[in-house]
Amino acid sequence: MNNLKENTFLQHNTYKCNYSNNFKRSHVISEIRYLYKRFGLNLLLNKQRTFSLSGRIFRKRIMGKSIFLDIKDISDTIQIYLSKKS
Repeated sequence: MNNLKENTFLQHNTYKCNYSNNFKRSHVISEIRYLYKRFGLNLLLNKQRTFSLSGRIFRKRIMGKSIFLDIKDISDTIQIYLSKKS
């Protein structure tokens, strides 16, 4: 991992937020992508592991009982899949 990414990982909780709130994120999106590339899907699917991230929803697609959200934060973009249970 290069120094820029290491610095980003160390400082992810110190990013300046323009909106006051009490939400504490555990990771930025680039960290989750890095963990996925390094350790694979098993780490992310482990029920013991929870990720809290914050960002802006800039795309929402509703397809029947499925919803896809594209979320962007200061570091990267990620797509979230939600499923409505019947």
